[in-house]
Formats: sequence, C-alpha cells, structure tokens
Amino acid sequence: MSSDLDILRELIKDEALVTAKEGWNGKNFLELKEHGGRRTSEYKIEIRNIPEDTIAIKSDMFRS
Repeated sequence: MSSDLDILRELIKDEALVTAKEGWNGKNFLELKEHGGRRTSEYKIEIRNIPEDTIAIKSDMFRS
C-alpha cells in the first residue's frame, strides 16, 4: 500500500516538488531557489534540520 506522501508525489509534477537532501552533517535540508529578474541574480534559501520525508510544493507552478 502506498503512503500518503507517495500518492502526493504521483499527483504533482516533478518540477513543482522540492525534496529533502542530506547535508554533510547527516541532517536533512530543503534548498529553495528563486530566479532573479533582469536586475537581480538567483538566490537560494536553505531550511535545515527537517524530517527526511519532507517535501515542499512550489505553488506558483500552478495556474490560477
């Protein structure tokens, strides 16, 4: 039987999901990247010490 998280991953396109990564210290983190506009460069934010099965959904990837 699939877990709820597996079902959610099937329903949402891969480009709209951010999955946890393992850091050098063995703790998990999410890395969220945003592309800058014409005058700004790309930047990223890390959310550290999260559970392994954590995912983030990029809600701006969906049509209004």
